[in-house]
This record gives sequence, structure tokens and C-alpha cells, in this order.
Amino acid sequence: MRDNRIIILKTRKRISIILVFAMLMALLISGCSKSKSSNATQEGTKDSTEVSDSSQGTSSTNESAAQSSIASTDNATNKMNKIGLYIHGQDLSIHNLITEYVSNWEKGKDIECFEAFTTNEKTVTGNGFKNAWEPYWNKYSDAADCKIGYCLTFTLNSSEVFTKTIKAPTDTAQYFNYIELYIYDDVHQTQGVWYTHLSESDIKDNTFMTSIKLTAGSKISEVKDIKLSAFTYSSAKDFDPVTGMYIGKNSYEITVTRSK
Repeated sequence: MRDNRIIILKTRKRISIILVFAMLMALLISGCSKSKSSNATQEGTKDSTEVSDSSQGTSSTNESAAQSSIASTDNATNKMNKIGLYIHGQDLSIHNLITEYVSNWEKGKDIECFEAFTTNEKTVTGNGFKNAWEPYWNKYSDAADCKIGYCLTFTLNSSEVFTKTIKAPTDTAQYFNYIELYIYDDVHQTQGVWYTHLSESDIKDNTFMTSIKLTAGSKISEVKDIKLSAFTYSSAKDFDPVTGMYIGKNSYEITVTRSK
């Protein structure tokens, strides 16, 4: 009996040891699985974040593209498309849009100085020419690429017609005996200080021919009528390759008439 008991006790002890060992193994296995599961969860979160970031990036890219498209549309519709010829009166801060100018044409005397503003408003005001002119010029998206030019057309009493495109000081001399032309950059000057007309050596990349003065030449008595236009241009494509005449889309013409 005792031997049987001993056998039974030994057997129970072995079973207990086996059970304890099995429980330890189960705990170990369970612990590894949880750690792995935790890592998998973290990786899943990371992947989810990366997808979310990517989605935000796509959204941001799409938004930027949309804004760029809007800006492009705005720029496309904001090309320089207006210009007018103005004169000022006694008050130098007020500039009035004109369609016709009538005056005496006396040999050697000024007819008038006409100012080009990139607007068609009836009146432009500003404390100093620069402050009045720049807001209109700078509101256009292509302002940095544009320049101002003029075209003088006049008819003699003999019905002969002469036309001259003026983009530089050297273009003013051809018909000097009939009409003397002087061009000015009223922007890049010390405001309130007297300055003279532009010569070829004065021309720089940022020079603007903002105004043009007509003076009666020695043969002014032979001139019947005058037309003057101002225009903006950005390249050679704005001019006829054969005649050199302006063929762009932004110009403004006035008539200059001798008083009776």
C-alpha cells in the first residue's frame, strides 16, 4: 500500500510540475503574442497616419493647384487693356481725360503736353505725378513687361499725310520742322523739381515715356490737323513687321485742332 501511495504521490507531483510548466509556457506565448500585436497596432497607426498625411498632401496640392488656376485666370483677365491721354490744369494734382484739344499753333510755342495714364477714368488725382500714375500702372499683372509708346499722324494743307511711331527719343526728330516732339518720364524724377525731356542716353530698363509734348515747328502753318495716340506694348508682335505701325489692342487717340 505504501509503495502504491508513493507512486501516486510521485505521479501527482509530476502532473503538478507539468501543469505549472504548461501554464508558464502559456504565459510566455501569450506575452509574445501581445507584444507582436502591439507592434502591429503601432505599425497600423503609422501607416494610417502616413495615408492621412498623403491625403492631406493631395488635398493641399489640389488646393494650391486651384489657387494657381484662379490666379492664372485672374492674371489672364488682368492684362493691360486701358490707356488714356490727359492734361492737367492749374492744379497739377488733377488730370483730365480728353478726346480733343484745341489751341493756337504759334511757331516755336508749345501746343500742349499730354500725359498717358493706363485708365479711362474722366479724372485722375494724386499728390505728385508718380503717386497718381503708379496705382493705375501697377494694378495690371503684365505691367513689368509693358512700355508706353505714341503715334503721331498729321495732314498737311496739301492733303499729304505723315505718320510716325514713337518708342524712343530718336523717333522724335523726323518731322521736327512741322511738329517738335519731346517725351518725358514723369515717374522717375524728383517730384516738384524741374526736369527736361528724355534723350537717348536717359533710357533705362525702367524708363517710362509717360508724357509727350507737342511744340509748333517752323512749318506749322502747313499743318492742317493732328492726331495723337498713346499705346502700350510688350514685344515686337505688337507692331506690323513691314510698316512698324502699332497693331496691338490697347491704344487711345485724340485730335489736336488749330483754333479758328
